Amino acid sequence: MCKGSSFSVVIDMGEQPLVNSLVSVNDLANDTAGTEVWPLVVERCNDCGLVQIVDIVDANKIYRDEDYLYFSGDMPNLS
Repeated sequence: MCKGSSFSVVIDMGEQPLVNSLVSVNDLANDTAGTEVWPLVVERCNDCGLVQIVDIVDANKIYRDEDYLYFSGDMPNLS
């Protein structure tokens, strides 16, 4: 937001599957489920304090390609 370039990691939760795609630790470790995972890292801007995730997953991947259970009026239009 402020165009800062100095960030600090707040929390790094490693590689995570998408919402509604949770699998057992054994399946994930053995990759028997063929589950795609993405890094889930939250950083804070040292200049303005904004906190946000680093890697953004495409909305189509979350809302269209997965069996996402929650829909609201503020969901992106994917038509």
